[in-house]
Amino acid sequence: IRPSLFSQWLEAPFEKRAIDEWTFNEKLGSKEARRQLEIHWNEWVTEEDFKKISSYGLNAVRIPFSWWIIHDTEKISGLHHLD
Repeated sequence: IRPSLFSQWLEAPFEKRAIDEWTFNEKLGSKEARRQLEIHWNEWVTEEDFKKISSYGLNAVRIPFSWWIIHDTEKISGLHHLD
């Protein structure tokens, strides 16, 4: 996740900040969190990035993601982007 997503909380006390996708959803609500995260997911890593990685001769990429992307249907899931 790019840090600029969280810049909207820079002036807030730590306990009121979003620090990951989970708290991002809690602080913004599902609708606004999804809107902002969809923009992020569409722009942060693209198919062109994977083509470039492949052109370097690499055949594997480690993609870290949070457990709730698969298991928690209450939170926003970017699983469709991972697929």
